[in-house]
Amino acid sequence: MARAAQSNKWSLQGMTALVTEDFLYQISTNLESAYHLCQLDHPLLKSSGYGSIVFISSAAGVVSCSVGSIYGATKGAICQLARSLACE
Repeated sequence: MARAAQSNKWSLQGMTALVTEDFLYQISTNLESAYHLCQLDHPLLKSSGYGSIVFISSAAGVVSCSVGSIYGATKGAICQLARSLACE
């Protein structure tokens, strides 16, 4: 829990301040978790004939910012994941 509380501190640092562990943590927290939950839910929703998957992203996913490149990249990936899943 302490690490999750610090995630904004890491994500808002510039690219050169992040280490590999910080990068992987952001990818895991912001993208992988949503993707894997959708993998579990998608077949059930599809077979039921209805249902919705709702993602909460950030403006940083659609507009560029001067810091937080990995945060913006993961939030942009969530937006694209939503569009791609809508096609599936």
